Amino acid sequence: MESERSMDEGTRAAGSDRPSKKPIRVVRVVVAIGVISLGMAVIFGLYYRPHTEPELLPPAGRGYLASLPIQTVGGKVDFGDVKPCGNDFTRTAKIRNQSTEPVEILAYSPNCACLTAKLIGDRTLGPGAERDVELTIHPSGHGSRSTAVEFASKGGFAGSVRVDFAFTRGVIASPDVVDVHESDRDFAIDVEVFSGDHRSVTVMAVDPPIGSFEVMPAAVGKVALSTYEAMQFANSPAGRVHPGVTLGADGKPEQLVVTITTNHPDCPLARFVFSFLK
Repeated sequence: MESERSMDEGTRAAGSDRPSKKPIRVVRVVVAIGVISLGMAVIFGLYYRPHTEPELLPPAGRGYLASLPIQTVGGKVDFGDVKPCGNDFTRTAKIRNQSTEPVEILAYSPNCACLTAKLIGDRTLGPGAERDVELTIHPSGHGSRSTAVEFASKGGFAGSVRVDFAFTRGVIASPDVVDVHESDRDFAIDVEVFSGDHRSVTVMAVDPPIGSFEVMPAAVGKVALSTYEAMQFANSPAGRVHPGVTLGADGKPEQLVVTITTNHPDCPLARFVFSFLK
């Protein structure tokens, strides 16, 4: 009986040890999880920053332009479709000082060589005063243009006149220039000639005759130009007096302008340039 009692007490004693150790293990696990969570939170806080849009300065857009003293009466000047091979084209715009103070225009200039401007009358404009500005387009090139005449006063940029126009009523060569080095091997350039107003074109002639072309109406004309023939012509007696050849100080050709003639009714000529490099 005593042995059985002692065994029961030993069993209870052994059993009583298990419940006493279990809370300690749970506490350790909880503490470990807490430490890991805290570490992750610290790392997350160090490396993560909420996304915020940067503060931008207000753009100098229409509101800024509209606040300037010099304004165009009637808005921008649109010349429309202008012949790229035609004569200079002139129109008159009107500017107004919309501020409550006199404005002296110290300088003015177009931002494109294709346009010139002339201010008519006194350069000092009182409040509400108007002046005429003579605008002249010098046709050249191809495609749409949007340029401006800009005015400066003592306060800086005072305003501008916006000018739009387009050179589409003619033909253009693409590509329109190639660089040729003396050490280059001879090669041919395939040039496409097309109309800006989507007319079909026929290539009629190439001057000087240094290549070949297709004589047939097409949406895109085809011309093949030879660098060998171009160099031979530029160095020939005929080439040295040709208006398309430019000679350098050493007497060697620097440039050859090839004129491609088409049947376009408005502006039939396209230009291709050989640039000879040493």
